[in-house]
Amino acid sequence: MAALPPGVGSDDRIVLFDGECVMCSAGARLLIRCDRRARFKLGTIQSAEGKRLLAWHGLPTDAPDTFILSEGAKLYVRSTAYVRILWRLGLLLRIVAICL
Repeated sequence: MAALPPGVGSDDRIVLFDGECVMCSAGARLLIRCDRRARFKLGTIQSAEGKRLLAWHGLPTDAPDTFILSEGAKLYVRSTAYVRILWRLGLLLRIVAICL
């Protein structure tokens, strides 16, 4: 079993976003509305916890221009993170069905 960041459980799904970005904050609010089962924990990249998680994964803590999903010891960034979140919410298949 892979080691986990301090304070993170193996089933935790943590979304880190840029808290200073208006669009990112709006996306986080949308995620909260769509996540009715509270599958995800949200935090900003600028927070102490966010910086600790970034540092544990070996990412720079002074570059908030990204979107991150941490699932236990695994880390996904940008579009991969978005797709995994949509999949976990059951929205990805709905979006694909609408596009077809």
